[in-house]
Amino acid sequence: MKLSLTTSFGLIVLFYFFNSFMLPFGLKFSIILSPFLFYYLKENGDLKLMKIPLYFILLFSIIHLFIGVNLKSFTISTILIGLMVIYISAVVSYYKNATKIEYIIEKLVQLNFIFTLLAILSIVTGRLLSVFWYLIPFTPGYKIIPRLKLFETEASFYSFALLPLFFYYFWKVIANFTKKDALLLLSIMLSLALSFSLGIIAVIVLSILLVILVYFYKFITFKNTRHALLFLLVSFCIGLTLVYFIFPDNPLFYRLENIITGVDTSGRGRTYESFDIAWLTLNNNNPFFGIGLGQFKLIGRDVLIYYYKFMGVPDVARIPNAMAEALVTYGIIGFSLKLLIQFYLFVKFKVYLDIFRLSLFFSLFIYQFTGSHLFNEIEYIVWVVVFYPKLNLFTAKLYFKS
Repeated sequence: MKLSLTTSFGLIVLFYFFNSFMLPFGLKFSIILSPFLFYYLKENGDLKLMKIPLYFILLFSIIHLFIGVNLKSFTISTILIGLMVIYISAVVSYYKNATKIEYIIEKLVQLNFIFTLLAILSIVTGRLLSVFWYLIPFTPGYKIIPRLKLFETEASFYSFALLPLFFYYFWKVIANFTKKDALLLLSIMLSLALSFSLGIIAVIVLSILLVILVYFYKFITFKNTRHALLFLLVSFCIGLTLVYFIFPDNPLFYRLENIITGVDTSGRGRTYESFDIAWLTLNNNNPFFGIGLGQFKLIGRDVLIYYYKFMGVPDVARIPNAMAEALVTYGIIGFSLKLLIQFYLFVKFKVYLDIFRLSLFFSLFIYQFTGSHLFNEIEYIVWVVVFYPKLNLFTAKLYFKS
């Protein structure tokens, strides 16, 4: 079953920008269209892509059923993760056969810029603010500032989805500057700045630094990258200095101060507190195999009340950290397996030989310890991009000769 470029791009736009938009009860279009995606896999002879993840889920499900779970929550969560496996497998099937990746990336960036302009217009007119902007306080003690989320539920989820687009044009511009690529990169940077997701921005900066460190000699000996990085460094320092003197009480410095002093509850909750809560939960259950899918929202309420000294029962019991959630759900064994699989695929597909994929790997590896969640589909899709070599222009041999 082959999809035309128009049809496939329409589905990509739907899943990329509107997957959960205006849908009730946590539904997503990737769930609603799972029968179509299953049929797509069958027609392409790619149902085998589902085998390994489904075996993994089945094995742990048998163990958790034997240990004991709340059957209703367990069944619903298991069905949802099964449908997610169908969706991710369909993405793998499409991505490995796609021939217009560069075109798709360019069109996604252009669409994102149009949506960003519409969001800015909504600020000016005061209409549809909640559609485009995240209107929750970003740190204690500071006024609410609108943070760009477009059609996502949170600004951080939206900004995370921009990672592949950002790194694609960032590394292109660094090696071979063109006005078109630079403008597309600036449009993504504008969206990232408006989302004001410091976690994602920090991950981007750290990933770039790590890639430069790995290929330091090549970056400084290749004229194009040396000049581009020097210009970038000087511009960053000048910009930071101007912000400090012109607008010292800005939200960036305010939140950084809150993070350093430990006042920022979001930063704490997404990092070490998530692991504290996960381990407290495991201590009272099964540390090796975890508590199972869908169980934390039931078992975790008491742990959250104890940990945060809540006076009442929290509305939602969840862990806003992908690795901490993997730990509490699948235990030490599942947590370790996830890391081992990542390292195995990193070596198997020689991610270290590709500038673009290496930067994405660093970003995902760091991000999973500082946020996200177990059912974050976009995270798994970016892992697909990391482990499946597609854009040869970023391989080190070609990149430093462009």
